[in-house]
Amino acid sequence: MDTTVPMLLITANVGSIFEDPDNMLTSWVAEFLKVVTEKRPLFMAMHCQEVGGKNYETCMAHVNDLVKLLLGSEELQCYNRLRVYLDEDFRPADKFTALGNFYFIHKDLDNITLWDFDESKFVPVNDKQIHAGSIEEITTKEKDKFPQHFFPDHKWSRKGFIRTRWCINSRVFDLINIHLFHDASNLVAMETTPSTFRDSRERAFDYLLNRFETDRYQTAPHFIFGDFNFRLDAQSVVQRLTTQTTPVYVKTSKNELKKIMYQEKGNEEKIVLTIEKKLFDHGDKHTEAFIVDNGKWLEEFDNELQPFQDRLAEYPHHFPPSYPYSEDIRDGVVYMKTRLPAWCDRVFFSHSAKQLIDEKEELVYSVIGPEVCMGDHKPIYLSFHLFCGAAAGEARALPASPKLSSTLADGITVNGTQFTERIANLNIHSNLAFLIVPELNMAEAFRTSFGNEKQKKRHVESGRKGSSKRILHASYSGHSSGSDSDDEVSESELIFEKGTSNLASQKACSDKARESNCKQAHKIKGEALEKKGHDAKPISTKDGKGEDAEHDGLCNCSACRLM
Repeated sequence: MDTTVPMLLITANVGSIFEDPDNMLTSWVAEFLKVVTEKRPLFMAMHCQEVGGKNYETCMAHVNDLVKLLLGSEELQCYNRLRVYLDEDFRPADKFTALGNFYFIHKDLDNITLWDFDESKFVPVNDKQIHAGSIEEITTKEKDKFPQHFFPDHKWSRKGFIRTRWCINSRVFDLINIHLFHDASNLVAMETTPSTFRDSRERAFDYLLNRFETDRYQTAPHFIFGDFNFRLDAQSVVQRLTTQTTPVYVKTSKNELKKIMYQEKGNEEKIVLTIEKKLFDHGDKHTEAFIVDNGKWLEEFDNELQPFQDRLAEYPHHFPPSYPYSEDIRDGVVYMKTRLPAWCDRVFFSHSAKQLIDEKEELVYSVIGPEVCMGDHKPIYLSFHLFCGAAAGEARALPASPKLSSTLADGITVNGTQFTERIANLNIHSNLAFLIVPELNMAEAFRTSFGNEKQKKRHVESGRKGSSKRILHASYSGHSSGSDSDDEVSESELIFEKGTSNLASQKACSDKARESNCKQAHKIKGEALEKKGHDAKPISTKDGKGEDAEHDGLCNCSACRLM
């Protein structure tokens, strides 16, 4: 008789939590851990997209905070083996995907191995390994970006896949993290059915499935879960919402369509729906219309999987569209009025993989944090039991799994280096030179940041709210963000906001850079006080013995506290 293993597969577009880690990171992890505690899987896979956020050059450092929160949590101490793959090196535009794969193996799960794509064999999984930064040379995963001609306008963005292959008790299966193209404009999306954006996604997804079916690795049952960016048939949904309205078209001076307003017939003052490039506003009924009864009325317009139904399947989703939720930390059940809500985040599986799911056991396909702000995407999970005994003649279709060592390695390996200290001291970026933030003249940058009216306005508005938030936006010229949430940030734009009592220093991504920034910010603050005529003591980073205090990544000073 087949044995079964409790499994938990999660897909999470995490871009938002790195943009506002102070407010979102801990609550996000808490909701994630609630599901882990409830389901108690022996094998858990979490596939993340937009690792590091939209402003990845400056927010990538917060990925380390997420890793520390996860590894340091009490709930995950029973998972004594780990594999993490974080594609964080944003310099090569043709390779960077911002994908992150996390795999946790419970201490009670035996005989699990991982495929080496170079050696074409399974290798033991006896320890905890984290691969961060550039992961191109790591052979226990396959990573690639879609060819450039698949991208809309042939412009690179963070879209691609990471595949791993696992074997539990001779049962072989693939786990694939994927991020497909988004809808760049609501107006364009509703022009045709299917939309041009859907066509782009379909071509890229078909290419990927064909690749898995024809490459040199024998095809295995596979689970594909990620941000597919699948959208509803916008044209049909709009027609349904506007049956008793009259459209009003607003154009630019260049005769380009800028906005469509649907006025209620007989009442021109009532606008039922407004659509712009990045606005989809159904007025007072906006959230209610899409979230009521888990958005059941929208299912007939959710049809992007149809061309692949002979190759993939999905369980019914009894939850509202997973995107785009408000990023307001105080509200987790309201949709932003930016896009037509849709089930972007999904867990699909091949028909051969479906045969591995024990449907007599508990099976849950649902959302994490349904009433809590989790960012603009709600994480989606599939909890099930996997048959792990191979059928007669099936197990030897792929190379047999090697026997495992009975001894587990101590500590964690980060990019090949053994780490045996406290989790609080973990820095997965310590040797990544491209993430070190250069030392800045903060006082001069602060003064010049007020060089235009837009920045002055933002500073005044933030001051009225009593904000002490630090902002540093930068865009790497090799990439488009590929994100729906905001317009792209202009290259090298720097915006500094003055805190309540000091100039805030941008958090560096290595201990050395963090210490340098701390001292620089302290020095600037002291100089500023002296210029104002205050009898201020010099601000020092010396410890009680007169030596330079060590900065282990957890400095709590106002200039470089852990964000």
